[in-house]
Amino acid sequence: MAITVNVNDLTKRSITLNLQANDAIENIKQILHDKYGFANNKIWFLVYNGKRLENGKTLSDYNIGNKSTIYII
Repeated sequence: MAITVNVNDLTKRSITLNLQANDAIENIKQILHDKYGFANNKIWFLVYNGKRLENGKTLSDYNIGNKSTIYII
């Protein structure tokens, strides 16, 4: 299922991504690196609803749906 997810960083930059509910967290990190310049070697992670999102899981594993907001920390 296609969903739109907002990704906000600490500088209040907001990025809108069109994703699939079964997209893996590591793939989303790669998109953020490739398209938006977030460094691979920089220590940062994604957070949703107070929980750190782990590689190997998908958006649907965290019940992340359409128009949800994920934070880069």
